[in-house]
Amino acid sequence: MLPGETVRARPTQKRGDGFAAEAVALRDSSPERVVPPCPHAADCGGCALQHWQISSYLAWKSGLLEAALRRAGYAPTLAPIVATAPHTRRRMDLAVRRDGSVLHLGLHAAATSTTFPTARSCTRR
Repeated sequence: MLPGETVRARPTQKRGDGFAAEAVALRDSSPERVVPPCPHAADCGGCALQHWQISSYLAWKSGLLEAALRRAGYAPTLAPIVATAPHTRRRMDLAVRRDGSVLHLGLHAAATSTTFPTARSCTRR
């Protein structure tokens, strides 16, 4: 979810004085919501904010870094964050699963221990 968005949610478990919840449906979307550049974004979950407009994402990320440095006792003056080129990955955590003599290479599915393929499998020789 992005700042300013409204969702319908289902409570999942008690947490502190409230409840953790799972978003069920997006009711009102942010004007900063964009189509994620990665075709695996919905399944993977590895780059959880690809649907956020890049300028807003970078401002938020820079704010997190600045706040962390201030908490550590520094008075930072940060240079602007440089974004990666469009349609490139910032990071990748590959999953490997063995099925007999076949290795399956892919990405972790969001919030599960399963993987989904993004490349061909290879057979041990």
